Amino acid sequence: MVLEVVGRTAEADEALARAHALRPDAYPLPFPMADDDWEPMLLRAMSHLEPEERSRIQGWEFEWAPVPSVELLQTFPQTLPPSTFAIATAGDPPRCRLYTRNLARGCADEDTLLDRLIDALREQDEYLQDSL
Repeated sequence: MVLEVVGRTAEADEALARAHALRPDAYPLPFPMADDDWEPMLLRAMSHLEPEERSRIQGWEFEWAPVPSVELLQTFPQTLPPSTFAIATAGDPPRCRLYTRNLARGCADEDTLLDRLIDALREQDEYLQDSL
């Protein structure tokens, strides 16, 4: 994961593949998702939310990144693990950055990934509601 955060993605992939070969249960491969597939997955996840949640979240601006940047990890007001799935920030409109490599990590199938994305959206919605 450290290699990913510092931008050495190819090395991170190689290290994970070696670890997975030794202990597949401990080091599962991420669910393969093309960049173009994330937006439709987000729409599917939003369709599973409660109407009140969906109405708030539909107004957010979304950004995608593989993992949080080193700068964000160092400057975020609270302790932020590099494995975080999403970060929402208040504003007009609120913004949410979703971390694709973190979301896909350890997901055996698309349904697991969808559930993880739904949970991440709910957590970020709750965070923003609590911060108001």
